[in-house]
Amino acid sequence: MNMQVNVWYTLPSMRYDAVFFDLDGTLVETGPLWDIATRRAVPEWTEDLSEEEYRSLGGALLHELLAEKGVDAGTIEKIRARRNEHMLPLMREHAMWREGAIDLLHELTKKRMGIVTSAPLVAVDALDDALRLRTYAEVIVTGEDMRPDYKPHPKGLLIACERLGVDAARCVYVGDQQCDLDAAAAAGMDAVLMRGIFTPDTVTHSQSVSTPGELRPLL
Repeated sequence: MNMQVNVWYTLPSMRYDAVFFDLDGTLVETGPLWDIATRRAVPEWTEDLSEEEYRSLGGALLHELLAEKGVDAGTIEKIRARRNEHMLPLMREHAMWREGAIDLLHELTKKRMGIVTSAPLVAVDALDDALRLRTYAEVIVTGEDMRPDYKPHPKGLLIACERLGVDAARCVYVGDQQCDLDAAAAAGMDAVLMRGIFTPDTVTHSQSVSTPGELRPLL
C-alpha cells in the first residue's frame, strides 16, 4: 500500500470546521519571486548570503537569518523594506496559483477557510490584486498580526481560529514547511504537509501530499 493510500485512510470521516492554508509555496508559486527580490535587496545593505542561505529562506524568515549573522535591527528593517519594493511588482505581474489550487478552493467554498502566512500585509495585498485571495479566504492572518511570534509559534493559527469562532482541535492547517507543521501541533490542530518546490527533503509528516488535488480526501 503506497503512502498516498495510507494518508487517505488516516482520516476517513473527519469533518473539519475550518481549513487553514499557508500561502507561499502552498497555494501560490511565489518562492522564486521572493528569491529574486531577496537577492536584489540584501547586497545593497549587507554582505551577500551564501547560496545555501538564500535557498534556506524557502522555510525561514529573512530577519531571523540576518539577526543570526549579526545584522542590526535597523538595517534588517531597511533590507526588508527594500525587498518588498522589489517584490510587490513581481507579485502583481507574475504570481500564479499552484497547479490545482484554484480548483481545490472552488470545491471548498462551502467550508470555512482561511490563510495564515508570515508574509507581510503588503505582499498579501499584492497577491490579492493579482489573484483575488480574499474571494476564497474568510480570514487572512499576516506577519503583522503574529509579530513577533512567527511560525512555528501557534499565535497566527490561534488568531485565525478566534476570528472565525472555531475550536483549533476541529481545524487543519496545510503547509509546505516544518514550521507549518510545528505551528499546527502547538495550536492543537491537525496538519497536512503539501510538498512544494522549496520543501526540504528532510521535512516529513504522516499526512503528506504532493499536489492540491490529493488533499480532497482529507478535507
